[in-house]
Amino acid sequence: MLGKSKGVVDDVFKLLNLNTVLDDLLSHANWDAWVKYVEDSIPQNHRKDVLLETLLKHYDDQHTLSMLTKAMEDPSTTEIATALESHLSQAIKNQVNIWKDKRLGPGDVLKAFPAGEYASLDDIVGSNFLNSWVRYVDNVAPDADEVSEILTPLISRFGTDGVMNAIASSSAAQSKSLEDLLFKNWLG
Repeated sequence: MLGKSKGVVDDVFKLLNLNTVLDDLLSHANWDAWVKYVEDSIPQNHRKDVLLETLLKHYDDQHTLSMLTKAMEDPSTTEIATALESHLSQAIKNQVNIWKDKRLGPGDVLKAFPAGEYASLDDIVGSNFLNSWVRYVDNVAPDADEVSEILTPLISRFGTDGVMNAIASSSAAQSKSLEDLLFKNWLG
């Protein structure tokens, strides 16, 4: 029954054109109507899950987090944005635990991560995807050689030029970390 309701919730989301909003989703004129629909049609203990699943169906984790962060600055959307951001963070932690339980190596996780959908590393440097993956590597193999556990899979996926381009085009702290690893790799 919940599965059918979730499908209808997604249909209403699209009908209200919320799937085309780029930034201020939680401030959009139709947002409150959609949330009201979710409240009326989904049991309370599943609402956050359904809200978040619907958002993630239409927006990737990074975009969703970005929208929620922006919405937390607006007093009219702070409460729901904070609740959804917390729920998303918990979902990411749960995913890391699943990876650990399955004893997936860092390379396996990178392949399964949304990073595999991006054409270049530029798109994910500084994103939560890359940060979560690096945290996972550090957590699973804290004493491992970062060059082989972090840099090598990225070079395999994006090539040395892709890694260098990402470093050159980003001011994110993560690009500095990649730059340090690349120098370590070159210097042996």
